[in-house]
Amino acid sequence: MKKTGKVKNILDSGQKLVCIGPVSKNTVDATIEFSNYSGTFLKIIASRSQIEMDKLGGGYCNKWNTSDFADYIRKKDKRNRIIIARDHGGAYQHPLESSLSTDLAMKSSMESFACDIESGFDAIHFDPMIPSTGNRSEDILQSLKAITEIYDFCHTNYPSKVFDIEIGTE
Repeated sequence: MKKTGKVKNILDSGQKLVCIGPVSKNTVDATIEFSNYSGTFLKIIASRSQIEMDKLGGGYCNKWNTSDFADYIRKKDKRNRIIIARDHGGAYQHPLESSLSTDLAMKSSMESFACDIESGFDAIHFDPMIPSTGNRSEDILQSLKAITEIYDFCHTNYPSKVFDIEIGTE
C-alpha cells in the first residue's frame, strides 16, 4: 500500500488549505487557536530564516529552532489539524550559506532537511538557489541536479518517513 502525505490527503478530499507564514509567536498561536476552534486544516509554512536548526542559529520567529517549533505546534494543536511545512528549503536559502561553495551550501541545506524530517514536518519545499552560470539551459540542469540530490538524500536516509514534497526553483 502506497503511503501518502497529509497535504495530499487533504487536497484529494476536496478541502482547501490556507498557508500561513510564522512571522511571530502571535501568528503561530492565532493559527493554532483558530484551527482548534474551527477544526480547519491550516498549514504553517516556515522559511529557513524564520525557523532553522540550532547549528545555523535557529530562526527569527520566537528564536525557535526546528525541533522546538514542531514540538510547540504539536503540543498546542489539539485536533491534529496543523500541517507543519518547510518553505524554500535548499542551498543558499539561509543567509549563512551566501558565501559558501555550492557543495557546502547543499550539504548545509541537506542537514536542515534532515532536521525538518526528524522533527516531523509534514511537507517540504525543495527550492535550491544554485548560482547562475549565465546559460539558461545549464542553470536549469544544475537546479534539476540539486533537486535530485536533495530528493535522493531525503528518501535514502528517511525511507519510512512520510512527508509531502513541493518542488520549485526561483
